[in-house]
Amino acid sequence: MIHSAILQEKDGIQEKLSGESGSIREYLMRSHLAAREIAASYGFHLHYAKMLNGKPGDHSVPPFPTKERRVAMEASS
Repeated sequence: MIHSAILQEKDGIQEKLSGESGSIREYLMRSHLAAREIAASYGFHLHYAKMLNGKPGDHSVPPFPTKERRVAMEASS
């Protein structure tokens, strides 16, 4: 297996997000948020392709849960 600083950081972030997430949906939202923040820190923004066979809105990413919702999710774990 190839090891590099970038891959080690990616693995660390994945492990952290997995530990913080109560579901795959929450993991995906957290991953998307982290990707947006990292992209912004490098001065660019992520853009997603529109699906040719999809309905309008099928490609959208749901907003990250509010602080109150995250606290409620953590309390129910």
